Amino acid sequence: MTGYGGGEASKMGIRVTVDVNSLNRKQSELSISLPGGMESLDSTVREFVNPLFSRGRLSIRIGIQAMEESHPIRFNERVAQQYLKDLTLFAQKLKIPSEIPLEKLLEFPGVIENRTSRMSAEEGWPLIEKALKKAMKELIAMREREGKYLKAELVKRMDGLKEILQRIEMESKGLSEKYKKALLKRIQSSGLESLSAEDPKIIQEVIFFADRSDITEEITRLKSHFAQFKHATQTSKPVGRMLDFLAQEMGREINTIASKANDSIISACTVEFKTELEKFREQVQNVE
Repeated sequence: MTGYGGGEASKMGIRVTVDVNSLNRKQSELSISLPGGMESLDSTVREFVNPLFSRGRLSIRIGIQAMEESHPIRFNERVAQQYLKDLTLFAQKLKIPSEIPLEKLLEFPGVIENRTSRMSAEEGWPLIEKALKKAMKELIAMREREGKYLKAELVKRMDGLKEILQRIEMESKGLSEKYKKALLKRIQSSGLESLSAEDPKIIQEVIFFADRSDITEEITRLKSHFAQFKHATQTSKPVGRMLDFLAQEMGREINTIASKANDSIISACTVEFKTELEKFREQVQNVE
């Protein structure tokens, strides 16, 4: 499911921001962007986030910056003095002037420090964790709101499939008798009027047709899938993959019905069932 969450935490002039976006994906995928120097926290962030989602593409962007009211940079006087001392001694050995312009001294590594660069990954994690918790809470709330709409839509689709199956079941109950009448009509039209409805050959042919076209098992399994769907709507656990599996199984059963039932009405119903099932399957891809 799609969603967005943002979180922020600050301490001692340092602000951490976290932005989390989720997109629909059949499998789970996690992308993390960490600021320089914090790359070692990638696995820690994954361990924190992975239990909270099981499907979709999740993108996490983490930023660290100095707050506006604090000084973003710091001059490291100790490092500057050491550079100055070493360069003066070096100039004396070479017997050259040792005057070093300030702007040159500031170019040496470590003389100017970014305030955030002095924070280690270990020091930064508590702030990142705090902001990440806020962002994930907001994201989950948004996904839950979307989930309610999806649930209503899927229940509506499933009710439609139940109604189609009821029509198939009703039609299947009179299928043998319909075939028997059609068979007798063909026999009579061909001039073989000596054969009656009670003739053993007719009865045997009808029995063979009834056995070949019996869809009782498929109907029973479809009803079982409906019951499993109802159970899925009553649990708080992730059900996306399970619903995807149910959709595949329902498709297999309706295909079997379409191939076995030699009846125009049932054939039309199976086409309608497949169309609605495909719409159901498309929506299931958005469910975690």
